[in-house]
Amino acid sequence: MVSFYGFVSVFFHFALSLYYSKIDKVGDKHIPKHGPVIFAGSHPNSLIDPLIIMTTCGRKVRTIAKSTIFSIPVIGTLVRWMGTIPVHRRQDFEGKVQNNEAAIHSMATILISGDCLCIFPEGISHDNSELSGLKTGFARAALIAANEIVKRDPHISPDTLITIIPVGLNYMEKEKFRSAVFVEFGEPICIDMKTLEESNISEEKNRQVVRRLTDTLTISLNKVTLTASSWDELRVLHLAEELYLDDPEVKDRHLDALDVYHKFLTVYRKIKGNADVQQLFKEVQDYRVQLDLLKVSDRDIRTLSLSKFSLLLKLFETVFLYSIIFPLSLPGLIIHGPLGILLDYLSHKLAMEKTGLDKSSVAHYRVLGAILFTPIVYAVIGVATWYIFGIKGVLPVIGTIFASGFVAIKFTPFTLTLRALGLVLKLFLVNVSQLKTQRRKLQVKVRDAVNEQRVNL
Repeated sequence: MVSFYGFVSVFFHFALSLYYSKIDKVGDKHIPKHGPVIFAGSHPNSLIDPLIIMTTCGRKVRTIAKSTIFSIPVIGTLVRWMGTIPVHRRQDFEGKVQNNEAAIHSMATILISGDCLCIFPEGISHDNSELSGLKTGFARAALIAANEIVKRDPHISPDTLITIIPVGLNYMEKEKFRSAVFVEFGEPICIDMKTLEESNISEEKNRQVVRRLTDTLTISLNKVTLTASSWDELRVLHLAEELYLDDPEVKDRHLDALDVYHKFLTVYRKIKGNADVQQLFKEVQDYRVQLDLLKVSDRDIRTLSLSKFSLLLKLFETVFLYSIIFPLSLPGLIIHGPLGILLDYLSHKLAMEKTGLDKSSVAHYRVLGAILFTPIVYAVIGVATWYIFGIKGVLPVIGTIFASGFVAIKFTPFTLTLRALGLVLKLFLVNVSQLKTQRRKLQVKVRDAVNEQRVNL
């Protein structure tokens, strides 16, 4: 029999697969199949973050959340059913200090039972391109749990009492519908018997161990999270990584894109003061600006032929393909299109009111809005169908609209056809050959810089 948690996990996996075009994960080999685990994640995308970890880690997890979420209608009920632990944050209570000892012990109880805990030690979701300072609650809970585990089973293996897995949640344009997510599970941080015994020597030693575990997690999270001094810097380095991987002398090596991106970021932080590196960064940035002004991607420049005739053929090919898909998706577009526009408007409005348009709030307002409003829309359609065609017509109509909506979301034919048309018109007005030449020169420069800096790829 499917548990409530299993049902909810499958549901959210399906919902997230519709919202995001791709959710890739790496490093899940580090996750133990049994025993207590703390999944400690970066926190760039509010309520979406725990759902991503829940649906990609392969273990049943319990989460913690700010206490104010529990008062939100429907959402509050859902998080209670999921066994979420409330945490009282100072910023939610006008700066008044809150006692979270009960939450710490609840977290420890989950670990003692051998289950998994999902926590975001930054303590707040944010729109910054760098990690915020980590709170120490996860380490305190882990040590309390480890002590109790040893008391209950003195013969337990001393090597790993509690496993902490750093989780980097990396969103490419996180506020955009059908964007991509990269999840990286880092190398485990193990609390062993030696660490536990050291923490039990004295209160001062306990504080030192807690601080050391927090510092270790900070280092580990930085390794699995794409961080930079600004989002613009991340976008430029991402473009440099794309140029490098598409270089004819590199692409046959089949390098992992996320791994290359991480190494680009790591090396760039060390050499960003170099004059030649600054000049190359500026040239890639200028190319990025040109693409943004044209509203095209590097892939568009890379894949489209130089000739105007070839561009027209590409357009006709796209229109023909989607002229087949479009009729299938039309009912879904009619029903889901207005709802999508409404949710886009409301998500930006709410994010502006609550956080000053923090991008970390836009996606979760959209997803939660879809979860709340889509059943209402389908219920109204079902009732109307029942009234007009009778009970036998409900299932076929609802099934057709659902399937058509799935096609519409997955293929977005109308949008892609318009984009193809707009792309051709724009590239007719610019010198595509010049852009391609500029792109090729940048590829060579990026490759030479990688070789010169001896980046180990």
